[in-house]
Amino acid sequence: MDAQCFSQKKEELGLETALNQAGTFDCSGQFVEQGAPAALVKEDRDSGDATWILVAVPQMVRTHMGDRVRVTGQFRSKGVLVPSRIDLDDGSGEWPRVF
Repeated sequence: MDAQCFSQKKEELGLETALNQAGTFDCSGQFVEQGAPAALVKEDRDSGDATWILVAVPQMVRTHMGDRVRVTGQFRSKGVLVPSRIDLDDGSGEWPRVF
């Protein structure tokens, strides 16, 4: 997800509504194309922070905005993740690597 877009929607809608609607925002990806960071919304929001900023070239993850992905990497600080691998749920059960 586009972190800047999510931040704007969170201000407008409130955190819970923004989290539930994150994949539907019409601005999703708009700011990432300009270099803004991408963010990840966790499926299991009961186990801590719901969003993570991805420290990666934003344009590299742009094509998978709104998709269900599995991210492997290192946590740098609260809410910041440096991905070493991103796998895509393409519906086949295989989770192919996309980054």
